[in-house]
Amino acid sequence: MSVRNVHSWTIMLVALAENGECKQAVRLFREMLLEGVKPNAFTLTSALTACGHAGDADEGHRIDGMIACTQLRVDVAVCNALISMYGKCGWLDQAKAVFHSMPCKNDISWTAMIDAYCQRREWARALECFHGMDLEGSWNAIMSAAGGGEALELFSRMLQLGVKPVAISVVAAMEACGKVCDGARTRKLEEAIVWDAFDANPVVTSALMDAYAKCGRLDDARRVFDTYRCMGMCSCVDVVAWSTLIAAYAESGDSEYALWLLYTMELHGIQPNAVTLLSILFACSHAGWVEHGCHLLASMWRDRGLYPSSQHYSCVVDMLGRAGWLLDAERLVCSMPIQPDSVALTSLLGAYTLHGGLRLSPYFQQIMGYATLPHNTDSSRKERITIESQLH
Repeated sequence: MSVRNVHSWTIMLVALAENGECKQAVRLFREMLLEGVKPNAFTLTSALTACGHAGDADEGHRIDGMIACTQLRVDVAVCNALISMYGKCGWLDQAKAVFHSMPCKNDISWTAMIDAYCQRREWARALECFHGMDLEGSWNAIMSAAGGGEALELFSRMLQLGVKPVAISVVAAMEACGKVCDGARTRKLEEAIVWDAFDANPVVTSALMDAYAKCGRLDDARRVFDTYRCMGMCSCVDVVAWSTLIAAYAESGDSEYALWLLYTMELHGIQPNAVTLLSILFACSHAGWVEHGCHLLASMWRDRGLYPSSQHYSCVVDMLGRAGWLLDAERLVCSMPIQPDSVALTSLLGAYTLHGGLRLSPYFQQIMGYATLPHNTDSSRKERITIESQLH
């Protein structure tokens, strides 16, 4: 092949490993790196699996080091492959370290860890891990189903019973703090996660910032963010953390600071995702920055390769309507590449009502006639009644 990309390398690597040529697969992976081809998550899991079957713990450990400060280090599939590789090679301590650092575990994670204990004939630890799998899953399922206050009580009860929390439990507790706006308990949780070393987990860090923001404590959210930046914990200050902080300031009405954070984020080499840009559009809408918001929507695909969702379009329709740009709002609804949702339609109708009554074009009314609006909730039923009453 004249041009070999990551996909062609990965296909060859998998083919070798599946045919029992694991050592050759490991050599191929090294060759790929030497040619400057950047592996993706599937390439890494395939290479780690080959290392495990070949008994090449050193190469597997090098791969672990290579991805230590990247987002791939918190990818569940990659972490599962690391645990399995270390377990097969007899590196039990390293397998445990990966297992306990995972922000979210699935059944494969637990099974890989149990297998690692069995490889070393540590039957008691394997059985303990098996029971822990069942217990953790039960607590997390209950906490996810509970409301804000109930989830916090369950979390406290879990600690009283001596069940060691994992990242997903801590995140659920923080989400509960945000729902009930309990800033004091959020602070106590922050102290607890620092003690248990959960603060090095980017998922937990973002959840902590979000909880503070929902409690109206933006200074604390910013303090958490700045702390990890100053400590050089790059894995904690990722696009999710930046997006969480931007959303917090946008929703609080500080649109200028939210926009400044976006520019600062890009200066640090972190590209915003669709969630980040939705928060910025929200900020533009509430600040009345119509031209900037329209430019941002147009640049999502052109400059960033991101497809705007119905939420992005609805936000811009709302922004145009607030500013009184009614014809532009209607043109956007009529020209969307996706079907407008009830939020966009009610935003436009509300804007026409606010700025002097309905003057909707026949084409827009035709769109309304074919629009599929939800029926399944009280709020969506009210939206449908509002729209239909104003059309007729």
